[in-house]
Amino acid sequence: MDVPDQPEFASYLSLSTAPLDHHTGSVGTSEALAHPHYRLIGTIDENGLADLTMTNLTSGQSETLNQYLFPSHGKAPKCGPLKLDLRTWDLDSASLKRQAVRGFLRDEIAPN
Repeated sequence: MDVPDQPEFASYLSLSTAPLDHHTGSVGTSEALAHPHYRLIGTIDENGLADLTMTNLTSGQSETLNQYLFPSHGKAPKCGPLKLDLRTWDLDSASLKRQAVRGFLRDEIAPN
């Protein structure tokens, strides 16, 4: 699946009055968003057949799932096909501290 790493979306704040006017400008994304811990990519067809790969981007290990997601006696989905590209992050305390040490979150979180 071909999904751009940089989506074609931007936000701009226009704050014309004090005391926030110095924040006027483009809103950037956190550097941490460029470094997800996991990625799930693949497709689910109109019959519920999933062809998905989950990759742990920290270790490089991948696991593939190729099976029907619905029981044979259940109803088939009424939508599809779907293409997925999900990127996720560990948000537990230890993972956030590792991100802060790397500098990805230095500006996004306040020190304890």
